[in-house]
Amino acid sequence: MNVTATITSKGQVTIPKAVRDLLDLATNDLLVFTVRKPKEIVVTPIKTDLMSLQGALKAKKYIPLKEVRRRMEKIAAREIASEGL
Repeated sequence: MNVTATITSKGQVTIPKAVRDLLDLATNDLLVFTVRKPKEIVVTPIKTDLMSLQGALKAKKYIPLKEVRRRMEKIAAREIASEGL
């Protein structure tokens, strides 16, 4: 499937509905952009449902959700990079 999208003046791209539907993407899903070659990228969705983990771990201190999310993105990106995608 080849689908074209335009980059806005703010550097934003709307993922076409056909692609969102195919990959079952929803609002707040994370995407990792991996540069494979000078002019090639792979976009990999990462499904996260942080709220489902609420209370699963006992934290010694409060960590804001944004910080937890940032840390998870970093870990996920590292895992994807190590898989050689």
